[in-house]
Amino acid sequence: MNARERRVLGAAAALTLAVTAVAALAPSGPARDASPITCASQADGGAPARATLARAEGDPGIRPQPRIPDAPMHIVIDVAARQLTLYKNGGAIRRFPVAVGKPGWSSPIGEWRVVRKARDWGGGFGTRWLGLDVPWGIYGIHGTNKDWSIGGAESHGCFRMFSRDVEDLWDLVPEGTPVTVRGPWDLPFWQSPARPPFRTGENGQAIVYLQLLLRREGFDPGVADGRYHQGTEAAVRGLQRFYGLPEDGVVGRLVLRLLDGRDAF
Repeated sequence: MNARERRVLGAAAALTLAVTAVAALAPSGPARDASPITCASQADGGAPARATLARAEGDPGIRPQPRIPDAPMHIVIDVAARQLTLYKNGGAIRRFPVAVGKPGWSSPIGEWRVVRKARDWGGGFGTRWLGLDVPWGIYGIHGTNKDWSIGGAESHGCFRMFSRDVEDLWDLVPEGTPVTVRGPWDLPFWQSPARPPFRTGENGQAIVYLQLLLRREGFDPGVADGRYHQGTEAAVRGLQRFYGLPEDGVVGRLVLRLLDGRDAF
């Protein structure tokens, strides 16, 4: 029995449970903080990146399952393994150790692209910078003057590399290269500061998780890039249509209950 068939069999029960749960809860959670997150300082202090959607304890988490990118180069970063792999035409050609975000400064999970290449920022950024199109802050792949941190969870969300490694990578990949970041989530979704409803125009790590859940259940939102775009709305409408719900393209608690399989809120 596939995932959708299981959902069909359990839909009536899920709807009843979810409606009951929603009725017992307050209509909304804390207001969202729209201030940007950045790893650009590298100095201690400052407000940590907000950890949003994640796995429950003991749950291996949801990993992006990317399509084969329409590009000759493709970077995959495994946060748990602290490893960056460069693929060319589907085959791995380089593997490098990296440092990832420390607790409270999570590296962004999702499907990104290299949107800026720069040289010689110096200091904590080393000799090369490859900026990613994460919509809620400034994140990138870069060098470091803290070689001891490579292989650990030591950054403010960026991906640190040895200088010789990032220079090698920088020479090989053009702007526009897809970057898939896979890894565990920091907190259960329902402990996130983000709260439904979610709708077109919003962005954040919680939206990435929503996109991955939609994809897992067969409602393709397109790229899992943390942006609640037209593709995400179309996927939500498809799920609502499938379950006979009002087709408004907005993700409330009931839709999340159906996707996540738990009384998350």
